[in-house]
Amino acid sequence: MGRRRLCTLVSNSDTLGWTRANEITRPWVWDQLEKQGYAVVESFLKRDACKQLRSTIDQLRCDRLVPNATHFVAGDGSRELLVKSQIFETETHVKGILEQAPCLSLLHNDTSLRERINQGMPTLNLQSHSVKLQYNAGKGGCFPMHFDSEPTVDARVMTAIIYLNEGWVPSSGGQLRLYPFPNDPIDVEPTAGKLVLFSSRNMLHRVLPSSRERYCITLWLSKAARENQIGKPLRPPLKEGSALNPVLENLEFRRLLAKAVYAQEWADSLVESHPDNEGRQLALQKHWKDVNIIKFVFRHILPRLEELKRSKGKGLVWFS
Repeated sequence: MGRRRLCTLVSNSDTLGWTRANEITRPWVWDQLEKQGYAVVESFLKRDACKQLRSTIDQLRCDRLVPNATHFVAGDGSRELLVKSQIFETETHVKGILEQAPCLSLLHNDTSLRERINQGMPTLNLQSHSVKLQYNAGKGGCFPMHFDSEPTVDARVMTAIIYLNEGWVPSSGGQLRLYPFPNDPIDVEPTAGKLVLFSSRNMLHRVLPSSRERYCITLWLSKAARENQIGKPLRPPLKEGSALNPVLENLEFRRLLAKAVYAQEWADSLVESHPDNEGRQLALQKHWKDVNIIKFVFRHILPRLEELKRSKGKGLVWFS
């Protein structure tokens, strides 16, 4: 027998019927994205759509969702597969997914979110998007600290996460934690219908351990590949008394400083997210090696951490 077709209820309707899309055209959304690197839009996805998409993920779980895994390159060039505990997912470009679940075509093909972001932030010039469905089985399932993208690796610029979880309470965990360095971290509850937008390249983030099932859909919005930035040699400030503003204005420096500042929490998140095996141990070894290098290179900057925090990241660029 062929695979069952799922979610025929609205398979011919416009995605805009599912969302309150005008919410993301409000000036405060663009203001927060540009000044803080993130924005949270409540009740973006309508309740019926949340329920249907959650049901679709449930029906795909038995044979279409696969464990989330990351390829880790060790110092000797060997590769290890880091599998996350309790996290299962698929993407809409995977062969057969759209045929099996036609309603997902709405998310896969609809360009309205991208068009509205381009209207509000035209310099991004977003050209495409991809869609990932994710199921967290609970039991402590979480994600380690990470950035979604790098300019020299892929063209992703904006991450959009839509949550599908009814009746979520803070004690369930599972919060999305954003680190808009040098500002303090913030936690976002993964409640049904909520849309979170943030910089794929420059917003450090993680998912805290969840004690209950957790559902979400992630859209990655990308520039044209030719607009990717070519890596340039980094020249970190090595002198005592170096000005802080130029350091924070450099996006790569800011990413490195954040890793050093949150080094222990980063290591803890790796332990929480992965089973105890050789791959996790190698990842931890590489993490601390990287941190030690960063701390040495920025040894005249890191002691001025409180000064960094007082700057509140004013005037910093989050999207490149």
